[in-house]
Amino acid sequence: SAAIGQLGTFFLKKNIFFWMEVESAWLGVAGILPANEEITAVSIFDSEGKNILENHPNSKVTTVDVSQLPVGVYFVKVTTAQEELLAHKIMIER
Repeated sequence: SAAIGQLGTFFLKKNIFFWMEVESAWLGVAGILPANEEITAVSIFDSEGKNILENHPNSKVTTVDVSQLPVGVYFVKVTTAQEELLAHKIMIER
């Protein structure tokens, strides 16, 4: 997990690089993927498992606007056409 604060946090997990913009307004996701593979979905779930935000970038790099999410714990699932890569816990703090 990562606490996301004013300065932002960067982390890498299973070939996916995450970062948060200042003030937790944007979640960035980049895949270190084979040439023909892209991120097809970035889904954000609340602590109860409800899918509250989904982005379909079809690219290797994307940002997701999380500025409207309240402070709390969320889970980010990244999917490619080949597989569901991971679910990662983040905490938004402002």
